[in-house]
Amino acid sequence: MQSMSRVRIEGLDYLRGICAFLIMIYHYLLFNSNDVSVFGADLFITKVAIYGVSIFYILSGFTLYYVYQKYNFSKLKDIKFF
Repeated sequence: MQSMSRVRIEGLDYLRGICAFLIMIYHYLLFNSNDVSVFGADLFITKVAIYGVSIFYILSGFTLYYVYQKYNFSKLKDIKFF
């Protein structure tokens, strides 16, 4: 049986990690702020976190495609059920 090893793209892993960390900081600040008006749209972390979510989703979609592009899903019996 032949092993299908993939080349890991470490830069994407790092970028996804940074984006996830920014999102985590955003949620921490959002839920631990006593004054909602202080946590406004002008805050730098708010602007960065919005882009972080978009980049995280795009990279996650690319990663799923990259991993599963070789599989032939048309032969699955359950695919016709949907």
